[in-house]
Amino acid sequence: MALLHQLCRRAVLELGSSGACVTVAGSAGIDVIAWSDENAKALEDLQFVLGEGPTGDAFRVAQPVLVSDLAAVGNRWLQFASAARSRGVGGVYSFPLQVGAVRSGVLTVYCRTGESLDESRLRECSRMADSIRDSLLGALDTTDGAREISGSMPLRTVVYQAQGMVMVALDVSLADALSRLRALAYSEGLDLNDLAAELVSGRRRMPTRDQGAQ
Repeated sequence: MALLHQLCRRAVLELGSSGACVTVAGSAGIDVIAWSDENAKALEDLQFVLGEGPTGDAFRVAQPVLVSDLAAVGNRWLQFASAARSRGVGGVYSFPLQVGAVRSGVLTVYCRTGESLDESRLRECSRMADSIRDSLLGALDTTDGAREISGSMPLRTVVYQAQGMVMVALDVSLADALSRLRALAYSEGLDLNDLAAELVSGRRRMPTRDQGAQ
């Protein structure tokens, strides 16, 4: 929605960051609904593809995840940290959007290599997260707002349909099926949604037990 996109761009300008994204919890998982620029959105999408990263962690633990140097995270987000650094990102800060124990999403702010958010800017980022949370909750209270937010979400339901099909085809667990899909999308440079759509529609063959999806 337009207001959330504006708030993401404001976060970049006021915090001196390189990018910002807002994600929400949808029926198919965590979905990106607003972003300051395409690079920031690509990093959020990559977290979904890889199944690792600060946004998902912040949502799960209901606490801010503040990393000033991605080079120092070790094996925590091995693939994501490497990919983010290759895009010139050195720090990442994720704030859950929540009221009490109820979480609606996450604000994630990216900083360039060699830059970080000091204590003052972290407080400002936290205030921005509260403003975004209030805007999001306000939109969800209206029919038009809820429809607009829903329409902003990628159609990731198809990913979970493909996950179930791969699970049956390979006789593996749901977790292993999703891991195979994510690995294939990452290795081929594909959007996970596009790969899943091809599998579900039959445009791409289901994998066998001894081979990847083809």
